[in-house]
Amino acid sequence: AVEDYISGLAQLDDLASKPLAGKRFGVIAETMGEGVESSVKESIQAACKHYESLGAEVVEISLPSFKYGLPAYYIIAPSEASSNLSRYDGVRYGSRSDADELSRMYKGTRQAGFGTEVKRRILMGTYTLQAGYYDAYYQKAQKVRTLVRDEMNAALLDVDALITPAAPTPAYSIGSKVNDPLAMYAGDLMTVNVNLAGLPAIVLPCGVSNSPDYTKLPIGIQLVGGSFAEAKLLQLAHAYELTTDWKAGKA
Repeated sequence: AVEDYISGLAQLDDLASKPLAGKRFGVIAETMGEGVESSVKESIQAACKHYESLGAEVVEISLPSFKYGLPAYYIIAPSEASSNLSRYDGVRYGSRSDADELSRMYKGTRQAGFGTEVKRRILMGTYTLQAGYYDAYYQKAQKVRTLVRDEMNAALLDVDALITPAAPTPAYSIGSKVNDPLAMYAGDLMTVNVNLAGLPAIVLPCGVSNSPDYTKLPIGIQLVGGSFAEAKLLQLAHAYELTTDWKAGKA
């Protein structure tokens, strides 16, 4: 049976003056350094102070492997996409483009059925899975994945949740990065490690940018919990949401 997460969420009137007393958060130092917008840092710091006002302890921790998660992810994920999506050839799965010859049918089906980003990832993944590059790229990326997972799990033995920004910048305006895939990939810096480590995480609004490039665009805080600790993670997020007004778009 699915756990009843809702029953564990307190209502505002039921919260004690220090509802998170005894809870401990770890801010990942590598997510608050160079390359992170100043408005994002300020919002995360303010959110941490708010958690402290609720009785929690907030400490800084270092995960040296964190910065390697992004390149590892963009080797592993396209490789898996390349392998998994090969089944969509118009014969067994998905739609089919009519053609008078088998190879033309394959090409037409994939040309019509896959979007630009999917095609890009298939090409990257096919490259890294080639016999001459498998050891140099995919196998090393899997070793990095193990390192990232082990470091995050070790850190979660000492804290109830890890804290990072949701992204190095506030949200993009719609369409602003559509022609710059590398910039979009860089925006995944804070979240892909969660996927690599197989951990639960939740993102909450915690601020609005006032910088010229991101005026009035939202900023998020990410909480990362231990394996199968979804209930605790939701409770920590719920306490923040109940005691702030960011869900309504204002502090």
